[in-house]
Amino acid sequence: MGRRQYKNTSNNRKTNMTPQESRDSTPARHEHSNTEEAEESNLKNNFTQMIENLKEEIRKSFREMEEKMNQKMQEIKESQKSQENTIKQLKKTVQDLKTELDTIKKTQTEGMLEVEKLRKQSGTTDASITKKIQEMEDRISDAEGKLEEINSSSKENLKSNKSIAQNIQEIWDTV
Repeated sequence: MGRRQYKNTSNNRKTNMTPQESRDSTPARHEHSNTEEAEESNLKNNFTQMIENLKEEIRKSFREMEEKMNQKMQEIKESQKSQENTIKQLKKTVQDLKTELDTIKKTQTEGMLEVEKLRKQSGTTDASITKKIQEMEDRISDAEGKLEEINSSSKENLKSNKSIAQNIQEIWDTV
């Protein structure tokens, strides 16, 4: 109690306002408790029904999420498979270009040896041989350029694959 506040004693002395007959009658009390029990039972049933409905909604939501996740996983797997095929093709192309580059270098070396041999023999440089050498150097340069493009494309595809694998792992982690 706060300062200068006094306890009100009139509240403690309230008389029971219910008539004498109703206080002593047991059937009324029995009916009252039956009504309370019925209400309590109805509340419990309603609460149980609400919980069951909530559970069903949650199950439906989880099923939908699982279906969507499976669909996304399938799309990601297909994309990854497509990229893997592309990478295989690029690797094959790179290998073919390397083989062609080696052949060109060998041909150029043989050509250079032949030019040197002819130069020594004739003492003059033949314009056609010089032109062939220049053409071979151009072909080598073009092949090396293509090889670099393919290598950089291959690296980008590998990075993309790693990113896809990481996305798959994150999806599985969230599930």
